This record gives sequence, structure tokens and C-alpha cells, in this order.
Amino acid sequence: MGTKIESFRQIIELWPSIGEFAADIGVKEGTAKLMRFRDSIHANYWVAVVEAAKARRIKGVSLQTLAALLVEKKIAADGKKAA
Repeated sequence: MGTKIESFRQIIELWPSIGEFAADIGVKEGTAKLMRFRDSIHANYWVAVVEAAKARRIKGVSLQTLAALLVEKKIAADGKKAA
């Protein structure tokens, strides 16, 4: 059984390198590094990420996974605002 994906950063780190992740989804390496730093992948790139993961046989990366991560991130952010 695979490990549960718990962050956007973890998804990015499933690739052999940040450069390969960037090339696979069609962004500059600097943009990919910023995504990793921010622990965020903009929804505009989700389909490309899922397709690239499928092509590389990286398991566990789906639109549902990405959406769940976004929801968890928003809930966490809302919790910080309420505190």
C-alpha cells in the first residue's frame, strides 16, 4: 500500500528533479521551485500534473487528491485566522 500524499510539496518531490517536474507540466523551473516553496500547485496546472504523473507511473496523484489538499490547506488557514 502506498504512502498518503499530504502536501503539494510532496507531490512535486515525487519527480526525479524539480526541472523534470517543471518540464512535464510546462512551466519554468523557477515557477516550479516557487510552487514547492509555497506548498501549492495552482489549479490551472492540475490536469498537467495528473497527466504527467500518469505518464511517469507516479501513483496517488489525481484531481481528487489535489482538490483534497486544497481543501485541507484552506481549512488550516481558516483555523489560523480564528485563533
